[in-house]
Amino acid sequence: MNQKNNYLYQLLRLTSFFLLVSGCIWAQNQSSGAASANPTGSNGDASTPAASTQINNQPAGSGWRQQFFWLEGAQFSSNHYGQIWLINNAVGFHLTKRFSVAVGLPFYNVSSSQGSVHGLGDVFGELELLTVLPLGQLTTSLTVTAPTGNKSAGLSSGHATVDFTNGLTHRWGAVGLFGSAGIADSIANTAYFVRPVSSYGWVGHFEAGGELFPHSHIGLGAAAYDILPVGSQTVYQRGNGMGNVLGGLTGGGMGSGGGMGGGMLGGSSNGKSGAKSTGNSSLDRDNGGAVWLDVSPVRPVNLEISYSRSVHYGLNTFAVSINSNLWQLLTRNY
Repeated sequence: MNQKNNYLYQLLRLTSFFLLVSGCIWAQNQSSGAASANPTGSNGDASTPAASTQINNQPAGSGWRQQFFWLEGAQFSSNHYGQIWLINNAVGFHLTKRFSVAVGLPFYNVSSSQGSVHGLGDVFGELELLTVLPLGQLTTSLTVTAPTGNKSAGLSSGHATVDFTNGLTHRWGAVGLFGSAGIADSIANTAYFVRPVSSYGWVGHFEAGGELFPHSHIGLGAAAYDILPVGSQTVYQRGNGMGNVLGGLTGGGMGSGGGMGGGMLGGSSNGKSGAKSTGNSSLDRDNGGAVWLDVSPVRPVNLEISYSRSVHYGLNTFAVSINSNLWQLLTRNY
């Protein structure tokens, strides 16, 4: 990455954090009690991992009208393979009370003691439909991506991808439950885990959990997930020029889980491009769980601290993220 691109990336990262933090402080000073008694939405789902992987920002209040939204999020994940910064930017529009469209573009910064790489990820578009059922709120989303990221650095699979997911949430007072199931040809990040690899190949993904709200601005949650690949899979290690820093996932014998010896994915790296591995469905099979703490000082802002464990890879990840609908903050429409 040349010096000019490095400067632009650092400027973007600092600007995003400034907007998020300053917007939160400004809204807290201006709201004077205007925050919702349920800062995570009508069913308490906006901060749960099942909903966090989707763009779910239904306008607040009983008097709905067409509404633009501008989402900004920043997440830092750390484990013994390295650290990953992810900045997510998205804009969209609620076409009806239950249907929205959005487009977005992520930025990555992957680093370790052996080096770092940063750049654009894959641009994405999403359609989302909300349906109220007797069992709770059903969220149906269709997400597509275009390969705008750097494949050699592991920031993209180099393919256009699609993800179709259904998520169901329900809340009883201070307790909320959620579950989701979907099919995709790439494994997506979650609210509590920025994956150290990108992938291409058909998978089924499942998630279930719950959240307790001891206070209107605080949530405590836990979830379990399962990734079931089908057929041929290709995996790219995130990180350009990082050698085998993620070797436990992509080869080199650095894996810590399950006594896998020579590496989970059997890949290799030449020091100039992300490690690439191709194999059967066991290549990126994964399952695990997570716990987290959510704090929402005002309705459009959510701060999350989480710990996740990948059972399959023996990978422990700590993450901190902040997400906000900046348009709602700026217009005080919440």
